[in-house]
Amino acid sequence: MTFITEPATLATDYLLAAFTATLAWRLRATGGQVQRWWAVAFAATAVAGVAGGTVHGFRVVMAPSLTNALWVLTLEALLVAGLSIVAATCRPALTVAAVAYAGYAVWVAMHPRFVFAIIGYGAALPVL
Repeated sequence: MTFITEPATLATDYLLAAFTATLAWRLRATGGQVQRWWAVAFAATAVAGVAGGTVHGFRVVMAPSLTNALWVLTLEALLVAGLSIVAATCRPALTVAAVAYAGYAVWVAMHPRFVFAIIGYGAALPVL
């Protein structure tokens, strides 16, 4: 019996996590507010990569409750990344975006499907 269910997805998610964690680490100390928001966006993406990769790679050996918790963490981390992108690129919209993302985060937690996290993350891209 194999314990890794989706090795390619596991590998790419973990590589994404390593790359974005490195970017977050390098940006965290550069000083500016904008750089710190980008560091948060990259760190949140790293969290999503590790959590999502773990779900994709090891779901057959994890308890369903752990799988579900990691999946919700993946989705919520993507929403944090999206909000951080808005904060880094359009500070005047931060309060409105924070309220909208908070409400959407509650909704996503109750409807944990990847497409909903991508919609939330993707909403930040036009702002970018």
